[in-house]
Amino acid sequence: MEMSDGEKLIAVMLADLLQAQGVKGELDPEFVKEAIFGNDLWALKWEYGSLFHDEGPDEATVRETADILTMCSFVEYSIKELKPEELAQIPQDQRELFEGFDGNHDDHFGVSIMLIQKMKRWPEFAGRGLNSHSMVLPNYRRMYEVFKGFEIRHGGFNLDEIQAILAA
Repeated sequence: MEMSDGEKLIAVMLADLLQAQGVKGELDPEFVKEAIFGNDLWALKWEYGSLFHDEGPDEATVRETADILTMCSFVEYSIKELKPEELAQIPQDQRELFEGFDGNHDDHFGVSIMLIQKMKRWPEFAGRGLNSHSMVLPNYRRMYEVFKGFEIRHGGFNLDEIQAILAA
């Protein structure tokens, strides 16, 4: 990490203000000052790693995440709209299509947290665990290829369309 002299001055002044006002935030102003004065800027990145990213997810990842959430939402809606005898043909463990993304290896995970929890989009998924703890993205991609071939209509997909998506 690098900071210009001006950035160092501003950071130390802000840390002094926080300390003088007794503001308790997520950052420790004393630690920030020690790191700057000791020329240990690497320590800031280690201590506050969630602040420093080389870059965020690209637009394609954001779009794909939104597409997957839309697909899962519509398929789950469609499953809920099935008649009882049709619903019986969908295994219980496949009735909730969205199971999150891999929190350790998939940028879609962070995007889904922002979209669902922070931006309040796709509220039907808000109470679910968003970390699948496994690589589910290839499954979603196969399902999405089938999904986009169907016309979205009021009332949802029929049983054959749902089964085709789930089988992908």
